[in-house]
Amino acid sequence: MCSRCRTRLPSPLGAHSSKSVTVSADRRATGSGTENLEAWLAYQQGRALAGTRKLTDLDIAQQRFAEATRLDPSFALAYVARAEARAVRSIFSAIRHLAGCASAVFMSDAERLETSSGWRALSHSIRTRERRIRSARG
Repeated sequence: MCSRCRTRLPSPLGAHSSKSVTVSADRRATGSGTENLEAWLAYQQGRALAGTRKLTDLDIAQQRFAEATRLDPSFALAYVARAEARAVRSIFSAIRHLAGCASAVFMSDAERLETSSGWRALSHSIRTRERRIRSARG
Protein backbone atom coordinates (compact mmCIF):
# COMPACT_ATOMS: atom_id res chain seq x y z
CA MET A 1 0.00 0.00 0.00
CA CYS A 2 1.25 3.47 -0.87
CA SER A 3 1.74 5.42 2.36
CA ARG A 4 1.02 8.74 0.64
CA CYS A 5 -2.27 8.16 -1.16
CA ARG A 6 -3.31 4.87 0.50
CA THR A 7 -3.68 3.18 -2.88
CA ARG A 8 -3.44 -0.59 -2.74
CA LEU A 9 -0.54 -1.58 -4.95
CA PRO A 10 -0.78 -4.69 -7.12
CA SER A 11 0.75 -7.85 -5.77
CA PRO A 12 3.26 -9.39 -8.17
CA LEU A 13 1.47 -12.70 -7.83
CA GLY A 14 -2.01 -11.25 -7.62
CA ALA A 15 -4.90 -13.60 -6.92
CA HIS A 16 -2.85 -16.58 -8.05
CA SER A 17 -0.64 -16.56 -4.96
CA SER A 18 -2.91 -18.96 -3.08
CA LYS A 19 -2.98 -21.63 -5.79
CA SER A 20 -0.64 -24.58 -5.68
CA VAL A 21 1.35 -26.13 -8.48
CA THR A 22 2.17 -29.79 -8.83
CA VAL A 23 5.44 -30.47 -10.59
CA SER A 24 6.23 -33.84 -12.06
CA ALA A 25 9.23 -34.91 -14.05
CA ASP A 26 8.85 -36.28 -17.53
CA ARG A 27 11.00 -36.54 -20.61
CA ARG A 28 10.09 -33.03 -21.79
CA ALA A 29 11.31 -31.33 -18.60
CA THR A 30 14.91 -31.55 -19.75
CA GLY A 31 14.27 -30.42 -23.33
CA SER A 32 12.39 -27.48 -24.79
CA GLY A 33 9.31 -28.23 -22.71
CA THR A 34 7.13 -28.79 -25.75
CA GLU A 35 7.10 -30.72 -28.98
CA ASN A 36 4.71 -28.22 -30.56
CA LEU A 37 6.71 -25.91 -32.83
CA GLU A 38 4.06 -23.15 -32.85
CA ALA A 39 3.95 -23.14 -29.03
CA TRP A 40 7.75 -22.98 -28.91
CA LEU A 41 7.81 -20.04 -31.35
CA ALA A 42 5.14 -18.16 -29.37
CA TYR A 43 7.18 -18.78 -26.21
CA GLN A 44 10.38 -17.49 -27.84
CA GLN A 45 8.58 -14.39 -29.11
CA GLY A 46 7.28 -13.78 -25.60
CA ARG A 47 10.76 -14.19 -24.11
CA ALA A 48 12.18 -11.65 -26.58
CA LEU A 49 9.42 -9.16 -25.74
CA ALA A 50 9.73 -9.71 -21.99
CA GLY A 51 13.46 -9.09 -22.24
CA THR A 52 12.89 -5.46 -23.25
CA ARG A 53 11.22 -4.79 -19.87
CA LYS A 54 8.88 -2.22 -21.44
CA LEU A 55 5.32 -2.21 -20.11
CA THR A 56 3.70 -2.51 -23.53
CA ASP A 57 6.06 -5.32 -24.51
CA LEU A 58 5.35 -7.13 -21.24
CA ASP A 59 1.63 -7.05 -22.05
CA ILE A 60 2.26 -8.53 -25.50
CA ALA A 61 4.66 -11.08 -24.01
CA GLN A 62 1.92 -12.26 -21.65
CA GLN A 63 -0.34 -12.74 -24.66
CA ARG A 64 2.35 -14.74 -26.48
CA PHE A 65 2.89 -16.95 -23.42
CA ALA A 66 -0.87 -17.46 -23.14
CA GLU A 67 -0.91 -18.48 -26.81
CA ALA A 68 1.91 -20.95 -26.15
CA THR A 69 0.00 -22.53 -23.26
CA ARG A 70 -3.17 -22.65 -25.36
CA LEU A 71 -1.30 -24.51 -28.09
CA ASP A 72 0.33 -26.89 -25.58
CA PRO A 73 -1.37 -26.96 -22.17
CA SER A 74 1.50 -29.02 -20.71
CA PHE A 75 4.17 -26.44 -21.69
CA ALA A 76 5.42 -25.56 -18.20
CA LEU A 77 8.06 -23.05 -19.31
CA ALA A 78 5.37 -20.88 -20.90
CA TYR A 79 3.36 -20.85 -17.66
CA VAL A 80 6.44 -19.84 -15.68
CA ALA A 81 7.39 -17.13 -18.18
CA ARG A 82 3.84 -15.76 -18.16
CA ALA A 83 3.87 -15.54 -14.36
CA GLU A 84 7.28 -13.86 -14.46
CA ALA A 85 6.10 -11.28 -17.00
CA ARG A 86 3.00 -10.60 -14.90
CA ALA A 87 5.12 -10.14 -11.76
CA VAL A 88 7.57 -7.79 -13.47
CA ARG A 89 4.72 -5.74 -14.90
CA SER A 90 3.07 -5.47 -11.48
CA ILE A 91 6.33 -4.37 -9.90
CA PHE A 92 6.90 -1.76 -12.62
CA SER A 93 3.35 -0.46 -12.14
CA ALA A 94 3.90 -0.19 -8.39
CA ILE A 95 7.20 1.64 -8.91
CA ARG A 96 5.58 4.04 -11.37
CA HIS A 97 2.80 4.74 -8.87
CA LEU A 98 5.21 5.31 -5.98
CA ALA A 99 7.38 7.57 -8.14
CA GLY A 100 4.30 9.61 -9.03
CA CYS A 101 3.37 9.99 -5.37
CA ALA A 102 6.94 10.91 -4.45
CA SER A 103 7.15 13.57 -7.15
CA ALA A 104 3.84 14.99 -5.95
CA VAL A 105 5.28 15.27 -2.43
CA PHE A 106 8.50 16.91 -3.62
CA MET A 107 6.70 19.26 -5.98
CA SER A 108 4.32 20.41 -3.28
CA ASP A 109 7.25 21.00 -0.89
CA ALA A 110 9.10 23.00 -3.55
CA GLU A 111 6.01 25.04 -4.28
CA ARG A 112 5.59 25.76 -0.57
CA LEU A 113 9.21 26.87 -0.34
CA GLU A 114 8.80 29.25 -3.26
CA THR A 115 5.61 30.78 -1.97
CA SER A 116 6.55 31.10 1.71
CA SER A 117 7.35 34.67 2.67
CA GLY A 118 10.44 33.71 4.68
CA TRP A 119 12.12 32.08 1.69
CA ARG A 120 11.17 34.96 -0.57
CA ALA A 121 12.70 37.45 1.87
CA LEU A 122 15.89 35.37 2.12
CA SER A 123 16.10 35.08 -1.65
CA HIS A 124 15.58 38.83 -2.03
CA SER A 125 18.33 39.63 0.49
CA ILE A 126 20.76 37.27 -1.28
CA ARG A 127 20.05 38.91 -4.65
CA THR A 128 20.46 42.38 -3.13
CA ARG A 129 23.78 41.39 -1.58
CA GLU A 130 25.01 39.93 -4.89
CA ARG A 131 24.11 43.19 -6.67
CA ARG A 132 26.03 45.24 -4.08
CA ILE A 133 29.10 43.02 -4.45
CA ARG A 134 29.00 43.31 -8.26
CA SER A 135 28.61 47.10 -8.13
CA ALA A 136 31.49 47.42 -5.62
CA ARG A 137 33.80 45.45 -7.96
CA GLY A 138 32.81 47.29 -11.10
